Amino acid sequence: MNKFKIFASIFLMFAACKADRSAQIEFSSDSTKIVVTNLGEAELYQVRQLKEKENLIMQVFESKLDSLEKEVKGKISISGDSLIFTPDQPLERGRTYMVNTLIGANFGKTEDILKSNLGYKVKTLQKELLR
Repeated sequence: MNKFKIFASIFLMFAACKADRSAQIEFSSDSTKIVVTNLGEAELYQVRQLKEKENLIMQVFESKLDSLEKEVKGKISISGDSLIFTPDQPLERGRTYMVNTLIGANFGKTEDILKSNLGYKVKTLQKELLR
């Protein structure tokens, strides 16, 4: 029982550290690209393995009045600990874009684990961005 408590304490400590550095979705500084930052080695490995299936890595949709209008096509690249989506056509000012990615997704955060509030579905990383 004592070994279990030590293992659980170490696991929670590492999980808490990871939670502080969770992936974030934002526009690039010039708002021409969408960037997912703070990816760990496991997430970057996952991106490299799925490189030929970019639609599984990230999807970007133009969003209007609570509905998704059309998918924004583009290319995905890696720079440091970030995933960069460069659209084929420039992103329009005043438009809202919904970004979905499975990279960095999980079944719950540290808080959910501690409260035994885990679901049976993966919680995707999702964010609505206004340009």
